[in-house]
Order: sequence, then C-alpha cells, then structure tokens
Amino acid sequence: MAFFDELKGRVTQGTKNLADTTRLSAAIVENKRKIEKLYSALGQAYYAACKDDPAPETAELIAELNGLFEAVEQAENELRQVRGRGKCPNCGTELASNALYCPNCGFKQPQPEPPAQPAKRFCPECGNAVSQEARFCNVCGTPLTPPAPVPAPEPDPAPIPEEVPAPSFIPTETPSDPVPETNTVENE
Repeated sequence: MAFFDELKGRVTQGTKNLADTTRLSAAIVENKRKIEKLYSALGQAYYAACKDDPAPETAELIAELNGLFEAVEQAENELRQVRGRGKCPNCGTELASNALYCPNCGFKQPQPEPPAQPAKRFCPECGNAVSQEARFCNVCGTPLTPPAPVPAPEPDPAPIPEEVPAPSFIPTETPSDPVPETNTVENE
C-alpha cells in the first residue's frame, strides 16, 4: 500500500506542477500580448504627435512609416479603381462610383462631367444618323457631303495700354550758364 500512496503523491504533485506551469505560461503570454498592444498604442500616439517634426533618433522610422502609408493609400486607390468603387472626400467611406451621396455622412459626391458627344449628322435622303466620317449613308447609300470644318476661335486681341497723361508741371527754366570748372594749381 505504501507504493500506491507514494504513487498517488507523485501523481498529485505532477498534476499540481502541470496546472501551475500552464497557469504561469498563460499569464506570461497574456502579459506579453498586453505589452505589444501598449507599445503599438504608444507608437501610434507618438507618430500622430511627432510625424511632422520628429526627433532625430526617430526621423528615419517616421519617414519609413510615411512611405508605407503612401504606398497603402496608392494601392487602395488602385484597388477601388479596379473594383469600380469611389471614396467619399468628406469621411473616406468606400462607395459605389455612381453614388450621388455618401451613405455614411450624407455628403453630396462630386460627379464627373459626361464626355462631350460629337455632333450628329443625318442623311439628307432618309434621315438616318450617320458618323462624322461617313461618305455614304449606311441605310440608303446616298452620297454625303463632308461636314463643314469648324472654324477655330479667333484669339482675343492684345489689350491696348491706357495713355499716361503728361505731367502738369514742366520746368521752363534751364541753367543758362554752366558752372565753370576750376582747376587750381598751387605754385610753389
């Protein structure tokens, strides 16, 4: 029986050691995770406060972060273009490219102007719409006259400078006798 009592004591001690090891390991992992989270929050706060005027010892890291942020923004813009999506200029929410208003903040989205449509030409015989380059109607075959060239707008003439009025006072007297130059040489 002593053998079983000794075995029971060893098993109990082993189980207690295993439980303590697991508990301590979990506490270490959890604390390290919290430290990493706090380091990250501290770094983000420092970056936000000092990104425009970093200390010399962090300038290289901040420049690298700025480059990464720019690369991410460029990739996000390209991804939105590939997906046919846009971005609200007011709040940054991703939205459909044809959205008139942002679903997040209600900001009216700028809309691109539609491309200018070329002037339409019509066949004088049947009235069919034809392209500007067509020489014959594609429905009735009527020969088409080439479209009249659009005259280039004339440049605006250069502005005419305003006349500057003459001064109202003109000196009338001029010195009549110039001041003679005197050369004085002393004789010894």
